[in-house]
Amino acid sequence: MAGGATTDLSKRPELRLTRLFGNSDIGTTLASLAEGLGVRLTVLDNEEKPIASWGADEPHKGAANHVVRLPVEVMDFRAGLVELQDGVLHSQDELQRLAEAVTGILRERLYLEYEIANIADELGEKYEEINLLYQLSESLGAVFDPRKVCEIALREAVQALRVRRASVMVYDKKIQKLRIYAAVGIPESVVEEVEVAPGEGISGYVFETGEPLLVEDVDSCAVVVDKLPDSRSYQTTSFVSVPVLCSPMRVKDERLGVMNLADKLDAKPFTSGDLKLLTAIASVTAISLYNSFLVQEVRETERLRKELEIANTIQTSLLPKRLPKIPGVDLAAVYRIAKKVGGDYYDFYTDETQLLSLVVADVSGHNIGAALMMVEARSVIRSEMSRWRDPAEILHGTNKVIFEDLEGGQLFVSAFCARLDPGSWLMEFANAGHCQPVWVDGKTGEIRRLDADGMLLGIWPEVVFEKKTIELGEGDVIFIFTDGASEARSPSGEQFGEERLAEIVAANRHLSAKEILDVVQDHLTAFTQTDKFSDDVTMMVLRRESGKKG
Repeated sequence: MAGGATTDLSKRPELRLTRLFGNSDIGTTLASLAEGLGVRLTVLDNEEKPIASWGADEPHKGAANHVVRLPVEVMDFRAGLVELQDGVLHSQDELQRLAEAVTGILRERLYLEYEIANIADELGEKYEEINLLYQLSESLGAVFDPRKVCEIALREAVQALRVRRASVMVYDKKIQKLRIYAAVGIPESVVEEVEVAPGEGISGYVFETGEPLLVEDVDSCAVVVDKLPDSRSYQTTSFVSVPVLCSPMRVKDERLGVMNLADKLDAKPFTSGDLKLLTAIASVTAISLYNSFLVQEVRETERLRKELEIANTIQTSLLPKRLPKIPGVDLAAVYRIAKKVGGDYYDFYTDETQLLSLVVADVSGHNIGAALMMVEARSVIRSEMSRWRDPAEILHGTNKVIFEDLEGGQLFVSAFCARLDPGSWLMEFANAGHCQPVWVDGKTGEIRRLDADGMLLGIWPEVVFEKKTIELGEGDVIFIFTDGASEARSPSGEQFGEERLAEIVAANRHLSAKEILDVVQDHLTAFTQTDKFSDDVTMMVLRRESGKKG
């Protein structure tokens, strides 16, 4: 189908004079010519057997009997002879010119028939190719598995070009190499092992350049041969390789892979027609392959989305479901996650002793890794709290347990930990590289910071954390936050800042803990002009209610 017209003219039926006279009106034309000129006109085949004869049975009698024979040749192919015979009406030269005119007429008609036949052949081939491509498109229309796409396309290519060996190689972005996705005539062990880098061998060359390649003799090809089975196992040395290119909107010629064919069943070399057909098949394949990869990405995104939703549900469920009820203590906390999962965390711990332990922590990043580390940190911190260790001991023990995991994941954790005794209103606290909480005097509105030395968790395996103690007065407010709040930005890029947070809390210190948080959130939303922040935001307010005695 793709090899072009037959080059042996002797096998072309349209160049036979017998067919010409049987299928056209040229016989009538030649008969009229012979009778009008008074000559006998005979057309003979290559074996000089008469095909047709016109004119008088007996030429004009005279002193001379002139006969002229001329071959009818088309493109150096001799189709037959023309014989003209006359008595005295025409000279030998005149008869020669008449014979040349007749052979010219026949030659032109034969060439016209030849051209018509060629056009018909080409149209037939084009119809078959178009039908093949249409069927291939139909077959691939509902297939979204890349390997299945390659298998279907290769099967059609093998049938259309009639070859023994073929393969479709697809570029694997993870390993940055071409791998065989479908193959015919190649051992399975080779299919599994072959990996070709861009620029390496024929396939790598075609993939890198994006240009099809027709090789008449693989052994003499300047391009290094791919790592395929021993070339002696091939029955022919001709090879054809085309890139699998896709040009979707806004994507310029994305190279997806390569299609290779070798060993035609008729043992003939590949032709330019074969190359064109395989290129067309590769183009149809590329569109389906590109779509299948898009579908895979969508499916993977959907799978990840569902996993993130599950992770978000789990993460949210780990936060305190209710706030501790301690006389004289007004508590409120909020966690606003930036993405599906995050790395912020807050928690409380208390029992019948009425001592209250609390923590606010921030794992670097806001992805699955950060979320998993937050879960681990929560478990360790709660374990340390349950032993009623002081805040510095809690941070030290937590760092010791999770250091290796943090180091392995290249993560770190900032944390502020405190323990309040509502009987004495003494609060002990320690800080592991976290934002310094705000301490607002309930009477004067004076702003102070809870500063204690301590390194981020995960930086060093053994860290000593400083413990400090303060006494809360009536109406005093402790505001603990993560950097997602202080570093929130306006549309112009300005940071909200810790000072602004402290001033808002101080100005609203007479409100309840929840109302203070609501006011802060309103200011953040107005400042950023969005209710979705780029980083997780966690805030906690602890307020000693006025008039409550220890």
